[in-house]
Amino acid sequence: MRIKAPQDLRVTTLNGANVFFQAGVEKEVGDEVGSIALSMGAELVGNNVPPVVVAVEQEEVNPLDEVVAAIEQLISEGAVEDFKANGEPKAASINRICGKAVSPELREEAWDLVFNG
Repeated sequence: MRIKAPQDLRVTTLNGANVFFQAGVEKEVGDEVGSIALSMGAELVGNNVPPVVVAVEQEEVNPLDEVVAAIEQLISEGAVEDFKANGEPKAASINRICGKAVSPELREEAWDLVFNG
């Protein structure tokens, strides 16, 4: 992005970079330095639009649905090492897919839903 400061301006980033803006002189800089300079009173030059930060809402997932989906994924993959001798999915396999430890009660409830419908 192209930046122009109305007065002499020095921008220092957390990683130690120092950029000096001479008053009234345009300078091409990266987004991080440019955003800092803009917050310190510099102006954007040209048609460039500064990056926009947007907050994204994360959809809450029902834990039971998440485990059911993990079990269904294990079944579709069909890897024998992901299942016990009795046919139930191993806890470690479910935990790996869910990315967290899943309680035995939740695993059993999900397995019942998948197995018995």
